[in-house]
Amino acid sequence: MSIQTGTIIEILYLCERVYIKFDSVTSEGKSHEGHFTLKGKRIKRQSNATDTLVAWDVDNNCWQDIRVSSIQTFVGIPSKENGYV
Repeated sequence: MSIQTGTIIEILYLCERVYIKFDSVTSEGKSHEGHFTLKGKRIKRQSNATDTLVAWDVDNNCWQDIRVSSIQTFVGIPSKENGYV
């Protein structure tokens, strides 16, 4: 799947939870998945030209590096305050 970094960064800043599934960089054949965000996080704006982005792992309360080229799926989940679950 070819995904533009700028699109993912924009969704991460807009949504409190973004489901992302991506291939492991260190373990061949293994993938990771979870909920990530940048909404409300104080982090320097990331470049749209990079292949690696940093996002807050909502499930594990830690920062994660994600290689954009390894992303299989990403889905922005609207917040409850907007009337969605």
